[in-house]
Amino acid sequence: MKGISYSIEAVIAVLIIASAALPLLSLTSVNTDHAKQHAYQNLQYLSADPQLREFVFEDNANGIKSMLEGFFDDYEFEICNPECTGAKRTARETIIADWHFAGYRNVNQPRTLRIYLFG
Repeated sequence: MKGISYSIEAVIAVLIIASAALPLLSLTSVNTDHAKQHAYQNLQYLSADPQLREFVFEDNANGIKSMLEGFFDDYEFEICNPECTGAKRTARETIIADWHFAGYRNVNQPRTLRIYLFG
């Protein structure tokens, strides 16, 4: 009789822990979606400044970094011309946001600014 009560107690404990963990797991995807949307809004705001386009087409990493610093916390970026190589480090959750540029002045070769946000 004691063995059955211990088994029932263990099952109840697992159910309580699972029911507490389930909402936390679903919040992660909501936070990820919110972070990705926030990243795109920041990129849209930054792209209104023509200097960002200039920095991308001149491969000016320091200029791009100075523009991104106030908008993103833990990030890396790369300029894809036309291929992206990937982030130099990894994290459990990495959000990728791309912003595409069709051309700049006499350069009609598309480029992509890819930002890796680590969480």
